Amino acid sequence: RTLRAEVIDYQKGNLALRLLVGNQRLIRLLIQPVDSITREWLDTDRCAMSASALSRVYEGRVTKPDNGDVLIETLPIVPQGYKPYCGLNTLTMAARYFGLHLDEDWLAVAGKFQNTGSAAGSQLPRLYLAVAREASLDLHKSNDFSLSEARKSIDQGLPVVVWRRFSGARNKAHSRQTLIAARNPDYRIPRPDTAARDSWPDHKSPLHASVVVGYNPSRTEVLFVESWAGMKIPRRMRAEEMAATAYLTFYFKP
Repeated sequence: RTLRAEVIDYQKGNLALRLLVGNQRLIRLLIQPVDSITREWLDTDRCAMSASALSRVYEGRVTKPDNGDVLIETLPIVPQGYKPYCGLNTLTMAARYFGLHLDEDWLAVAGKFQNTGSAAGSQLPRLYLAVAREASLDLHKSNDFSLSEARKSIDQGLPVVVWRRFSGARNKAHSRQTLIAARNPDYRIPRPDTAARDSWPDHKSPLHASVVVGYNPSRTEVLFVESWAGMKIPRRMRAEEMAATAYLTFYFKP
């Protein structure tokens, strides 16, 4: 398995000491009570659940505020710092939401990701599938972003990770329109005209990964979070922009 780890366990009294070494890149010592030690990445409570019970847990995390949003509010943010880890950190955020005790450093080892500023040579798409399977979920990978498919996943409480083209100017625009919407529940991001579309990043722009956690059907907007701090509420953009700038989309499914 992609996420398989070779470990050595020691015991000192009622404590278990687990030594984990990964490909001469990572060494880690975990100390925890003996009765909590497990060979699974998935939380023990989730392991004991049936597929239908697990689906109900995720569906119960979907909220529908008065402004028409459909939103998953409990996705943990894992800041990437100065590492080029957006694809790893967004996956870590989804993994922890699913109850997997994983972090971006171990995922980097498992996915053969080198800290060179590029994902070239890594196995990140394969890593996404491995995380889905560890969480007893399925995964659909697509070269496009489909709002209708994203809605189906989010309605079931499952986030969607999108690799997309990025620009600092558009990031500021997303932050600005998000803050306006927070102050004015009736605010709608304008339908994109030619000038707006021309401002979107193109195929020459750098890649970035975001997690779509919601949508507003009447406003054709998607809500997404980033692997960095700075805003306590999900950002907003028009679904047309997400579709036009998406490079690869990962839809988690039951």
